[in-house]
Amino acid sequence: MIKYVAPAVDGSLTVSLAEHRFYDHHYDVELRPVRSARLRLLRRLIAGPWLLGRLASRARGFLYLGATGFLLDTVDSRQTEFAFLSRRGIRIACCFVGDDIRAPRLMHEMERRTGRPNVSSRVSELSPEFETDRYDDLKREVARVADEFSDLIFNSPTDQLSYLRRPTHRVPFLFPDVLFESTTDKFSDVTRPLVVHAPTAPAIKGTDRVRAAVQQLRDEGYDFEYLQLEGVRNDEVLRTLRRAHIVLNQFYASMPGQLGFESLASRCVLLQSADETVERTLPAGANEAWLVTGPEEIADHLRGLLDEPSRWRDQAERGWEWAWRHYSMSQAGPALNAILVAALETPSRPERP
Repeated sequence: MIKYVAPAVDGSLTVSLAEHRFYDHHYDVELRPVRSARLRLLRRLIAGPWLLGRLASRARGFLYLGATGFLLDTVDSRQTEFAFLSRRGIRIACCFVGDDIRAPRLMHEMERRTGRPNVSSRVSELSPEFETDRYDDLKREVARVADEFSDLIFNSPTDQLSYLRRPTHRVPFLFPDVLFESTTDKFSDVTRPLVVHAPTAPAIKGTDRVRAAVQQLRDEGYDFEYLQLEGVRNDEVLRTLRRAHIVLNQFYASMPGQLGFESLASRCVLLQSADETVERTLPAGANEAWLVTGPEEIADHLRGLLDEPSRWRDQAERGWEWAWRHYSMSQAGPALNAILVAALETPSRPERP
């Protein structure tokens, strides 16, 4: 997100203090990988505060993507860092994506209230830590600090239900125009369609349900290629999406996530649980951009598609057009820049909760 959002922000400088295992982007300021965990920690202890001070002397605002910072955020959830910036009149924007703000206990309560499964249904399979008092307290503190010091907050309030009390803006997923596939030629030959699933965390993406659905349809005699991509670099995922016909994304979430947006930009027919009637920050028309599919509906919806390949091109076109309009750099980037510029020019910070 740092690499994709930065071009939309006038005069921005990109900073990344950690390597991402699926991406190989380069940034204006970065710490290159080292093998030793002890050396990585020592370097952060020295470089983090130095970079914070250096950049604070030049910047009008900081846009944080995620819940980490220049100092050791595990100590105080960035309170010291944000207070330092705030005292100097530097504006702060926080953008949260995923578990850096999502509170499993609140998600559990929502599931009981609505009867609709969400990522909290499976989160304990990732780690028992997500169910502890300590983890819940941490999510409360991250939200409290963001509420107290931020000028702007970006969040998906249903998919990432949290202890935030302030109003939030829609998360700015932005994609370079060059990532939007220009043709639908791959639908000219659907003799043996390619179906792709690429989970980063199989337990909460519904991978077991996907595998069961794929096996069920194969037992019924349907012939298709199925690729499950795990632990591979993003460039390989993008290459595969360019030739994929159908993508099975994630089935406990209310947002498309990175793979969902990449699939739409690659003109794939997309199945996922994201639903604009549930996550109301999704732009209008989302439910026509893909097939809204719960975990128990994967086999039925995939079967329906395999029975009618004539539908695929039009469905992929609708998804591409929706994603282009709302998430391409050229179309959506100026709106994000305007939001940030307005925050810089506002004479006073928002009233605290």
